[in-house]
Amino acid sequence: MSAAKREVIRNLELLIIDEVSMLRADLLDAIDFVLRKIKVQSAAFRRRSGAFIGDLYQLPPVVKPEEWEVLQRYYSGMFFFQAMCLRNNMPRLH
Repeated sequence: MSAAKREVIRNLELLIIDEVSMLRADLLDAIDFVLRKIKVQSAAFRRRSGAFIGDLYQLPPVVKPEEWEVLQRYYSGMFFFQAMCLRNNMPRLH
């Protein structure tokens, strides 16, 4: 990744994802990984704000059968809200 792209990510204040219903769980985890790597912090999304926009009933994520063969070992489903970065960092209500 170029130095210019790293600088953009370091200065990111708000991450906006439109059509979030199409965002696969593994891709959201990949975004989280890049943010962690660039910022060198352990908190999900580098403590950045995110705006997820879209109609969850409109378009599902696209997953090829051969991709799902591998991904189903790690994910209960492919919707963004099933990403590990969200599942592992959600506050628990008791």
